[in-house]
Amino acid sequence: MKTLGWGPSQWPALKALWQAESGWNPLAHNKSSGAHGIPQSLPASKMRSEGADYWTNPATQIRWGLKYIRSRYGSPAAAWSFWQRQSPHWYDQGGFLPRGLSLVMNDTGGSEPTAVFTREQWTTLGGLAQRGGGGEVHYHVNVTVQGAIDPIGTAKTIRKVLKELKRNFGDGDLGIG
Repeated sequence: MKTLGWGPSQWPALKALWQAESGWNPLAHNKSSGAHGIPQSLPASKMRSEGADYWTNPATQIRWGLKYIRSRYGSPAAAWSFWQRQSPHWYDQGGFLPRGLSLVMNDTGGSEPTAVFTREQWTTLGGLAQRGGGGEVHYHVNVTVQGAIDPIGTAKTIRKVLKELKRNFGDGDLGIG
């Protein structure tokens, strides 16, 4: 960090930023966005500019990440401040926890992924359940399919989720049969 003109006061911000992004795991990979590594480079191939071993080498990822922070934010403190203002974070809006090992272990059994809801989503769903499903409900489903992900399988999973919502919360307009 010294070579980039940053003193020791920048370390706490950098440590917090990359802890939040990847847990300092050089193999951390976001399947939905493709972000990868300690700095969660998107796309991951951007880090190739620092070395062909960018996929697994933490030193390569850190070199790239520090340069990225300098060019985009000026300093780790500014990057961390920006990160903290992004609330909720795009990946902190609910979603699905895949079976098996990802950043956490989902060993709940069953063949379907586990739905993960934010506090606001749980509150809304709980209110609907208490009212017997009455009221107007809007579902917004954003899906990004990248790489070797099976789009037909993804569509089938979304359809199952929407049917489950319909089964549990009534016949609202879900756009499905």
